[in-house]
Amino acid sequence: AFVFSAWAATFGETSVKFLADPCSEATKAMGLAFDAPPLLEALGNPRCKRFVMGLDDGKVVGLNISGEDGKTDEHTFAAAALE
Repeated sequence: AFVFSAWAATFGETSVKFLADPCSEATKAMGLAFDAPPLLEALGNPRCKRFVMGLDDGKVVGLNISGEDGKTDEHTFAAAALE
């Protein structure tokens, strides 16, 4: 909720939509769960890999996952996603 509120306060109304996944159901279904043992020991639950997804009328038209296919965190930043 903090990230969603901070985005809205900073950028106002945009075409960017944030979706919550508190039980990691969508994260796991998309194969984006980050569940390395040190992470689980420290935080207790799997987390989501860092990614940005482009959609057009509900269809995935782009997906950048940090650490995969040569993508870095910068490929998931808002500026890159909005290009």
